[in-house]
Amino acid sequence: ANKDAMINDMNNIGANAYQYRIRTKETGGGGGSYLGYRIDDKLSQNENGRYRIIASNDSVLIIEGKSMNSEYSKIRIKLDLLGRLKDFKYYGAFND
Repeated sequence: ANKDAMINDMNNIGANAYQYRIRTKETGGGGGSYLGYRIDDKLSQNENGRYRIIASNDSVLIIEGKSMNSEYSKIRIKLDLLGRLKDFKYYGAFND
């Protein structure tokens, strides 16, 4: 259940990041780039996990989520230039 909840959280972060990417710089967006995106405080941590950006460039954002329920369990995903989550990697208890 925690893994599914974290994936849902990461979907929400991905949607927020994609909206940033497609907004113009004049309106506070990335102007076609994920560079400069920061996870909003409301999305960065909750009862499911803690989330952070590992790397970003114009077309890819890598997000990592660490479980609040299992110290060594985490999920790492890539958000592509079209806002799709892909390349899911699971660690710890999520890897079973």
